Amino acid sequence: MRLGVLRHAGFARLWTAQALSLAGDGIYFVAIAWLVLDDHGPGALGVVILCWTLGNLAALTPAGLLADRRPRRNVLIFADLVRAAALLGMAIACWNEVHLVPLAALSVVQGIGDALFAPSFLGTVAALVPKQDVVRANALEQVARPLCYRLLGPAVGGLLISVWSAPGALLIDAGTFVVCAIVMAGLPPLDPPPVEEHEPDAGREWRAGLAYVRARPWLWSGMVAGLVSNLVLWGTVEVLLPVRLHDDLGAQATDYGLLLGANGVGGLLGAWILTSRLADRPAGLAAATGAWSLAAFAVAGYGVPEASWQLLPLAGLYGFGMAVGGALWTSCLQQRVPEGMLGRVGALDTTASNLLTPVSLLGAGPAAAFFGAGPALLIAGSVMLAGLLVPAMAVLTGAERGARPTTGEHDDGGQRPLAAPRAGAEPGAELTGLAQHQALDVPAGRDPDERL
Repeated sequence: MRLGVLRHAGFARLWTAQALSLAGDGIYFVAIAWLVLDDHGPGALGVVILCWTLGNLAALTPAGLLADRRPRRNVLIFADLVRAAALLGMAIACWNEVHLVPLAALSVVQGIGDALFAPSFLGTVAALVPKQDVVRANALEQVARPLCYRLLGPAVGGLLISVWSAPGALLIDAGTFVVCAIVMAGLPPLDPPPVEEHEPDAGREWRAGLAYVRARPWLWSGMVAGLVSNLVLWGTVEVLLPVRLHDDLGAQATDYGLLLGANGVGGLLGAWILTSRLADRPAGLAAATGAWSLAAFAVAGYGVPEASWQLLPLAGLYGFGMAVGGALWTSCLQQRVPEGMLGRVGALDTTASNLLTPVSLLGAGPAAAFFGAGPALLIAGSVMLAGLLVPAMAVLTGAERGARPTTGEHDDGGQRPLAAPRAGAEPGAELTGLAQHQALDVPAGRDPDERL
């Protein structure tokens, strides 16, 4: 594993804050489930998740504009403080008794904070790391995710609940966001590129963003794939897979833990391959689509085995495909989209990915009842593969080749102004669009349970 990208001081600071935030998210994942399920049951947990999704979707449009028009460091700090306030409110509201209404309302606020964070984070990484280190930067994020979000965070969350309480764990999670804001205060302001001389107009700027996406088949085809993939993945990964283990295969909670661990190992392997073997190559839609296809085969395969241990290699394959595909797709955006457009494009990508997640969550239960968990997983993997035919056709028809960046040019053929070196970049390095996602939100090809 090559960690040389951390030599860029600004990115090292940002990555440290992100790793801490992911650990806090792991604490939240355990605490909120324990808190809600203990008093209100699975239906209430679905309501809380749905409220987060609605707040996130509602805020993505202004979040994209903010990322392109305001200093991104300031937006990131504000987003962290919003999320800290939401978690603090949850802890206070549920300290003695779980009150579902304020918990759901604060989940909306938390979703808004996550939406504000994601597009600015995408552009911030792009500004802090030279183009040649894009894939390494995104691969390093895939290292932090399984280690902090899936292993360290849940372990700490479980410990906090056992020795203190679930609201206490939420309080600690709120503290992680405050620390993240303090760490990111040391970043440069990261002012966005200057805009045209006309007065800012939100409608006109969003129409420009939509026109930019429509004109690039590699871009909108990837977003379509994300829309279809997350439609089937949210419900299958969050609902159908546990049902398959528990009801069909008679597995225990420890078996599910092993499955999540295998997923994390696959993600780490994918990150290692990216940093050690593929980091010096331009990120391509073809490679991202191929990686996501592996994940789709794994989802379909979940419906076949007759013993829980047989799911472990499939979970590793799923983790590998999602980690590699997500990192390469994010790198495509950061390498090819002009910096002044990156916030809006990132927000559109996240919106497309999250748009149908409520349908996925609400439809998983009826799908399991009608088809059975195993056949439903097989169908879900097949639908994901069908959705991936859209970017595959963009590759086969040559639509992607015209999008590959060349030195000093945008993918639209316009001349790229050479950027002055920013804090955290090597002297003399040309800094272009690169970055990362998360999350949480949840852009194309991302694990559906990831939350930034």
